[in-house]
Amino acid sequence: MPDARESDAPYCEQQGAACVVTTATESYPVFVGWGFLDQLGRRMRNAGLQGRAHIVSDDRVFPLYGDRVKKILEEAGFAVDSMVVPQGERSKSIETAVSIYDWLVDRRAERGDGIVALGGGVVGDLAGFVASTFLRGLPLVQIPTSLVGMVDSAIGGKVGINHTEAKNLIG
Repeated sequence: MPDARESDAPYCEQQGAACVVTTATESYPVFVGWGFLDQLGRRMRNAGLQGRAHIVSDDRVFPLYGDRVKKILEEAGFAVDSMVVPQGERSKSIETAVSIYDWLVDRRAERGDGIVALGGGVVGDLAGFVASTFLRGLPLVQIPTSLVGMVDSAIGGKVGINHTEAKNLIG
């Protein structure tokens, strides 16, 4: 197996370093390691986010981490609100996306605001899809809580929602 440093794939020299992923249109940092949650607000500010933070999570993850994430973001000066969707693949739908759009409209979300995806792959895909399509694109911060969330929706560069006929057909 070739050494990661000999390939074009991003890799981190040490725990806590940022891997920069470059796509055809932009680049973004991916932080790999532990203990990052307490640094979330500072890292978001350092990345240039200045508006409000809109957390999207599910009813399994939010009770575990939601209050902590809200507190960390508020301490960094963000106004924070949250939307919790039912856990599971059924939430990865156009209907749920529209309910999040409505929620963002009610909160008068603006281009400088960020969407914070707190959850696994379903939440990462759903929040990523909404962030990429609302106001022609809002900044997205992924806080993956599952392996699928970590390796697929958070760093895969693609997000999508389900159609009644097929999984991940829209996006």
